[in-house]
Amino acid sequence: MGALYALLALLAPTLYGMGAIAQALPPNAVLDFEFCGLERNCYVFLQTLSPTQRDWMMASLGLDYLLMALYAPLGWVLLRLLEPALPVRWRRATRVLAWAMWLAGLADAMENALLIQVLAAGADRGLAWPAGLCAAIKFALLAIGLLWWLGFGAAALWRCWRQRPLSTTA
Repeated sequence: MGALYALLALLAPTLYGMGAIAQALPPNAVLDFEFCGLERNCYVFLQTLSPTQRDWMMASLGLDYLLMALYAPLGWVLLRLLEPALPVRWRRATRVLAWAMWLAGLADAMENALLIQVLAAGADRGLAWPAGLCAAIKFALLAIGLLWWLGFGAAALWRCWRQRPLSTTA
């Protein structure tokens, strides 16, 4: 449980920093940049950024490495904590999904490395499309993990609540 608290304590200031950086960029700029390779418009997108905004985008990619070092193990811990509370038939899928959180972090690391090269070069150079694919994989795995945790977590709490007596006093 200590690891969970440590991850949560580090996550809050990291998200604050990411939010502060996002304020210096146009709306949705980080997401637009992550997926510009899939839309084949990275060059156009990069031309809309000022040199200062490009610097902020680079800072965002750097800080994202810290974020992925936090969300991957946090997702793993939360899903592994949920696993024993689930019916046996769902435990294996939960364990696999917990390990997939590490795969989401790896996809994010690859995406950032590619996007740093795109940003440094100021052009696509064939790296933006794989970066967009990595972003899609990352977001899909994280969304599935979050929905799984919320859905099965709520169901486990509901089962626990229903099994407790309403009153223990006479």
